[in-house]
Amino acid sequence: MVGLLVVAGIVIGAGCYQVSQMLGMSGSGKSKATSVGKPPVAKPIAEKPVEHGPAIEAVPKWQKAVRRGLDFEKSGDFEKALSEFSSALDMEPDRPEILHNRGRALAGLEQYVRAAEDFSKALETSKNPNEILLDRAAAYFHSGDSKKAVKDYNRIIKNDSSYAKAYYGRGLTYMKLRDFDRAIKDFQEVTRLMPAYGAAYKQQGLIYSDRGKKDEAFAVLSKGIELNKNNADLFYERGLVNYDMGNREEAVIDFSRAIDLEPGKKEFLNDRGFVYLQLKRYSDAVADFEQCLSIDQGYNLARENLAKAREAMSRQ
Repeated sequence: MVGLLVVAGIVIGAGCYQVSQMLGMSGSGKSKATSVGKPPVAKPIAEKPVEHGPAIEAVPKWQKAVRRGLDFEKSGDFEKALSEFSSALDMEPDRPEILHNRGRALAGLEQYVRAAEDFSKALETSKNPNEILLDRAAAYFHSGDSKKAVKDYNRIIKNDSSYAKAYYGRGLTYMKLRDFDRAIKDFQEVTRLMPAYGAAYKQQGLIYSDRGKKDEAFAVLSKGIELNKNNADLFYERGLVNYDMGNREEAVIDFSRAIDLEPGKKEFLNDRGFVYLQLKRYSDAVADFEQCLSIDQGYNLARENLAKAREAMSRQ
């Protein structure tokens, strides 16, 4: 989740719905411009493994370093991955696949400018540029250079018009640039190419809802749920739309499904608890807020809501 901003008791950071009087919910108030998700990246570039036996001794040192780097990257230790890929590049400085992998490690460390430099050098000699372009576009996106990101996505699409991840990444970038009509078109193309691409339905729902098109938001999120019955985010976002449309009971059902799928998400629990509070189901609300605080004792919004629920119970 992106950084949170609290305004009049509303946490801006989980969804994008403009809901009046939704004080106490974590999924309200966020503008579509700041609801942008993370752009897709390519899979790690692995060398062909040596099966077993004496041939292992013949594996060049640079390949061994690359394999260690890939293992560290997989475990999330990007510092050690960077060290191994740099060591491999000392031995083989012009191999595009090693440059690509080191760029990925740098991106994992959020050193996006340096990552883009490695990706650019890899592109000079690579015969398969699309995955490198995908990762460079993501680096440009994160470093704030949206126009360069769009150019890279355009290059990928020109090379392969069926590359769904490029449309998705470009759609996110258009959102960042506040070009929402183009963003919608790209997300629609993603779902045409890959009907079960859940994140593309979510992004469309965020844009439609922020524009006040609640029926369209509900419809596209419902379509996404039909094809992604285990996607907690889609149920959660539809729950926010249901709440915004005045459908409190339906919102509880959607939030409950999201919680069943991802029980550790404090925002899901807080927002269901808040709807319970409005429905005067105070014991259920207290249980949800207490569960939130068991996950994160520093979650002040849930603490404030818990106090309100207990006070309401005491007045019964």
